[in-house]
Amino acid sequence: MRILLTMAVAFTLLLSAHAEDIPYVLGGKVTKAQLDAAIKQEKDAKKVLDLYNQGTLKRNKGQYIVVLPGEVGTGPLLWIPTNNLLTCFEVKKGQIKEHWGIPEGKTEYEKITFPARDSDWYILQCGKEGNDKVTVVKNGTATTPPVITDRIEVTVGPIKPDPGPDPGPTPPGPVPIPGQGFRVLIVIERSIDASNTMTMQQRIALSSFDVREYLDTKCVKENGTPEYRIIDKNVEIANLPKVWQDAMNRWKDPAKNPGAKVPWILVTNGTEGFEGELPANTDALLTLLKTYGK
Repeated sequence: MRILLTMAVAFTLLLSAHAEDIPYVLGGKVTKAQLDAAIKQEKDAKKVLDLYNQGTLKRNKGQYIVVLPGEVGTGPLLWIPTNNLLTCFEVKKGQIKEHWGIPEGKTEYEKITFPARDSDWYILQCGKEGNDKVTVVKNGTATTPPVITDRIEVTVGPIKPDPGPDPGPTPPGPVPIPGQGFRVLIVIERSIDASNTMTMQQRIALSSFDVREYLDTKCVKENGTPEYRIIDKNVEIANLPKVWQDAMNRWKDPAKNPGAKVPWILVTNGTEGFEGELPANTDALLTLLKTYGK
C-alpha cells in the first residue's frame, strides 16, 4: 500500500500552488534498496511495485496531477498511457513552470506558477473523459533492463460548468456561409490591445483538443483541408477565398452584427446556420457546433 507524504510536507513542496494540489509521489516511499532486494527475490519488478503501489486517482476534465519523482522514480522515465486521456509534461530541475489547468476543488482554468525544484518532476494533464492507466518505466542502461516504477490509474470525469446560466445557441436561422457542407468561421482580434475582447474560457475553447478534433472530423474538406477558419478582424479580405470573403462581409454587415463585434462565430451546414457571439466556454461551443455538424 502506498505510504503518502504528510500534508505538511506536501504543502511545503508546492508553496505557490493551491492547497488542494497534494502531489503524487512515484513509488511512494519505496527505497531503491528495497526495490533492488525485492526484484532480486521476486524476479519481477512489476509484481514488486504492485505490492507497494496502487495509485488510483479521480480528476475532472481539465484538472491536473502534480507528480514528484520519489527515490525509485527518478528519470529518464517513459510515460505510457493506455488510452491517451492523459498528457505528461516533464519539468526540468531548476525550471519555473507556468501551467494552465483547473486546480483540485476549482471550476475554472487558472495559470499556476510553480517554483523551481531541485529535481525533475511532472504534470499529468487530464484531457478526455474516461479511464486511463499510465505505466511509468525507468529506462535501462547497457547493463540493466528497464524497470516499471509505478502504475497510475486515473478516472477523468466531465469538466465542471462555469457558474451561472449559459443561454446556449439560438434556434436555427438563415445560412450565414454560402455553399454545401459544414463550415465554421470565427472572427477574433489578435492585436495586443485587444487582449480583453475574449475571456480566458473562450481562449481555452478555441485551443481545445475536443473542439479542433470535432472541426477536423465534421467540416467539409476543400483540397483535403477542413473548411473552418479563425480569422483576425483586420485581415485583408480581398486576399481570402471567395467563400470566406462572403462570410467576412456578412460579419461586417451592420444589420447582422452592429459594430462588427468580436469574437463572433458563423456556423452553417448548408441548409441552416447560426451567427452570433462566440459561446462562453468549451462545452457551450461544442454544443453549438454539434447542433449543425450532425
